[in-house]
Amino acid sequence: MIEVIFITMERWHCIDLVLRNMELAKKPKDTQILTVISGSNEYFNYVNGRLEKIFYKVKVVRNYETGVEHDEIRKEKEANEKKTNNIFNAYRLALSNRDHSADYYWIIEDDTLFPLDILNRYQAIMAGFYADIVSGVSYYWHKEMLRNFWNIEVTKIFPDDTCQEISCNISSMKQQNKGIIELGATGLGNVLIRSRAFKGWEPQYRIIEHGADIDFFAYAKINGFRAYGIWDIYLPHITKYENGDIAILGRLDKSLIQVINKNNGKF
Repeated sequence: MIEVIFITMERWHCIDLVLRNMELAKKPKDTQILTVISGSNEYFNYVNGRLEKIFYKVKVVRNYETGVEHDEIRKEKEANEKKTNNIFNAYRLALSNRDHSADYYWIIEDDTLFPLDILNRYQAIMAGFYADIVSGVSYYWHKEMLRNFWNIEVTKIFPDDTCQEISCNISSMKQQNKGIIELGATGLGNVLIRSRAFKGWEPQYRIIEHGADIDFFAYAKINGFRAYGIWDIYLPHITKYENGDIAILGRLDKSLIQVINKNNGKF
């Protein structure tokens, strides 16, 4: 059984696209969803109502550790810290409320689109490569438009001590047009994870200056789980600029035409 883990904050600019993406995606009929929502009562009720029309079983958890409006452009360090705290807490809630009988957890974040057949493609890669974690590629747009597959080197800061604090060095992988590669790390925008590789994760600030996504992949690497990335599965990122403009960054799979254009995919 597959349980979707959907992490969403109050981002009205992208929620409808992502919900429609989930609605049209190919998935088993018994796929269920655990949603962790940060935001107003209006947003909570809206998302919950939409999901109940899409999934076989819906469980919704409220994340009250918010403190920052996510639609805003956050330039101050304090706001970024609040956002990071929010995301870490959302994943803690997801882990504590997950369905323990699930075979796979399919993480979907609310600012990332994905091909409609992505689940079948993930499962094929997972079976063929004995992978524990599989992801397509999105764009690391905060500094420059690089696709975000990274090498990761994790070391204990005090190797001869009982302290578990670690350091993490990440570097961008050489860009490819297609193919499959063993990953160090990537984002958690759309990732399929075997239960055994997810259930033991305890999101925490083990790695300075990195968020929950890198923390998860560091945990996976330390514990011997195998992660693979597919260069030609594209995960476009939806972002909102300070003046209200919206951009979808990255290459779009052709199946997403019917997501973006409700008129049966016709322009």
